Amino acid sequence: MWCYILALACNYIFNISFMKKYIWILGILIVVVVVGIFAFSDRTGSGIVDNRLHISAILPFTGPAEFYGEEIKNGMELANAGNQINVIYEDSASTPAGGASAMAKVLASNNKDMVVVALSSVAGAITPTAVNAEIPVLQTVGSASGVAAKSPYVFRYFTSGEQEGPMDADLAVYNLGAKRLAIIYSNDEYGL
Repeated sequence: MWCYILALACNYIFNISFMKKYIWILGILIVVVVVGIFAFSDRTGSGIVDNRLHISAILPFTGPAEFYGEEIKNGMELANAGNQINVIYEDSASTPAGGASAMAKVLASNNKDMVVVALSSVAGAITPTAVNAEIPVLQTVGSASGVAAKSPYVFRYFTSGEQEGPMDADLAVYNLGAKRLAIIYSNDEYGL
């Protein structure tokens, strides 16, 4: 409705044709948008205020758990399709030392609203540093119990072995009718 009124006003004031009315309206809208951008821009001169959440993701892009890193990154990118979150990815190399090195980069950056970390050993290595800096940590693909209990800043989004074991045993015995069980496990933080 307001576009029609603006078009009529342009026609009355400037006596311009129908097509030119819409060009004028478009021009006025562009001016309003530009004024709005400057009105809400950062006064320090660095450009538009970035109100996005800044997350650093310390993931295993190399090493024995590298397949987790790419899968988690793909999921994060899919969830962030609207680009509402600024995510910087760091490689933990699937090791605590690699995670500590990546955490040092996070502390030196502006991406410190939250850290997403994969693997219990890496989370264990970065947790003290993150807690001291009061940076929330979301741990995934980490089954070691007690990591999230170390601080109110640390959260785990993955089941622990203590949670999975009894459910798997109940399934095997009560649902599948198993009388004997054999356990095969990987010799890493997840299997132990």
